[in-house]
Amino acid sequence: MPSLELRRLQLDLLCCYKILFGLVDMDSSNFFKLTPVLKTRGRAYKLFKAHCPASVRSRFFADRVINVSNALPEETNFSSLAVFRQCIEKNDFF
Repeated sequence: MPSLELRRLQLDLLCCYKILFGLVDMDSSNFFKLTPVLKTRGRAYKLFKAHCPASVRSRFFADRVINVSNALPEETNFSSLAVFRQCIEKNDFF
């Protein structure tokens, strides 16, 4: 059985996917911005992380999930939610 930390991370990534691709009724620009650089390593869905000196912000969902999302392997498939879920369940985050 996966640890609570791993399950939370996987659910955060799934929620991030749903927000980015409009599967929930939320404006994705309130949470995330895609990186403005056109030449990203790996894939086109890299998220931009604004630098904020406050350590409190690091616990917010939007900031907590960006580093993990950007570190996903290149072979991660974003074609559908089910395929994305399978990809992140196979990934070793620790």
